[in-house]
Amino acid sequence: MPARTDARSTLGDLVLHARTLALHLEVAEAAQWTPCPRPEAPERQHGRSRSARPSDPTAEVALDEARLALRRVVRDGEATLAEAVARLAGSTRRLEVALNAWYGGAPTATAPETRDVVAVATAVASRV
Repeated sequence: MPARTDARSTLGDLVLHARTLALHLEVAEAAQWTPCPRPEAPERQHGRSRSARPSDPTAEVALDEARLALRRVVRDGEATLAEAVARLAGSTRRLEVALNAWYGGAPTATAPETRDVVAVATAVASRV
């Protein structure tokens, strides 16, 4: 028999990690479009660079590896949150249907109303 999970503890971990990710995404939302705040190269601090190429700050920002890496991680974080919500919603619907069927209602292709789940929970609690 598989180990039983503690739903409340798992929910706490889920909320904590989702909240932390959302807060970091808020900070990273603006940062992903700006240059990395690292110090300038020494040759750039005293005027013209020693290289023959002219300065191109737009290209430097656009091609900045740290900025591009941050952008990739932001997109992954956004996708992770969206996928988690979709998966949780799907699991919730399937569980509502299964509980409704278990309680004696007809299983349906769509999720029953919340009142059906409350009725199931109340009935189960009264049997214990």
